[in-house]
Amino acid sequence: MTGTVLGALVSIAGALVAGYSAWSAKRSADGIDRRRHEIEHLDALADSFRNDYAAFMVAWPSKLSMETLTPMLFRAEILVAHPLTTPGLEVAVESVLNHTVRSLAAGGPIGDEINEFMSTLRREVKSINAGIVEKRRLANARA
Repeated sequence: MTGTVLGALVSIAGALVAGYSAWSAKRSADGIDRRRHEIEHLDALADSFRNDYAAFMVAWPSKLSMETLTPMLFRAEILVAHPLTTPGLEVAVESVLNHTVRSLAAGGPIGDEINEFMSTLRREVKSINAGIVEKRRLANARA
């Protein structure tokens, strides 16, 4: 009789351990899947941000005029509307555009002052990309 009770207890304990192991494995798999989706989402956001930034830079016309500036203005709006755009990047884009439009309206060349605005824009883009890399690193570290 003692052997039967002991056998039953061992079976129950084995079933509990198996159930806990299955639950733990499922939870672990769900966590890995969640992190994988998070990383894929970050990668997609990063790709779309880089594409929007590249499109903005490519939209600069070879001969600047108020008429040829329109595609760049639209690309700037798309870049500024991106979910990863920071207030600093928005200000940098607006500074570049404002300086360019003011120079064209005055009938003069854009001048070297644009370099400072472009440098600020570039720093903001680098900062956003660094933030993406850090978020991705943290997501991988939790894996």
